[in-house]
Amino acid sequence: MAGVVMPTTVLLLLTITVLALGAISLNSMQTKIATNSADAQIAFQTAEGALNKVQEDVIAGNFQQASFAAGSAGLYFFDPTLPPRWNSIDWSGGGV
Repeated sequence: MAGVVMPTTVLLLLTITVLALGAISLNSMQTKIATNSADAQIAFQTAEGALNKVQEDVIAGNFQQASFAAGSAGLYFFDPTLPPRWNSIDWSGGGV
């Protein structure tokens, strides 16, 4: 019986340590999942708000037809027969 207490105690402490580290890891993963979910919701709601604002501006007539026709101020008509605009942009320029 002599000398059994020390190895038993070390084994129990090792088991408790492994369980504690597993719980910490699980908690950390759940925190990351919750944070990512919150970030996704914020991004979605921000995009929805921006779309609603633009829709209100279009309905109110805040955009000039000439701006669309000239392709200025980021207002462009969609023409599926033309190549995508990102294919015609010089991406090496400093103002891109």
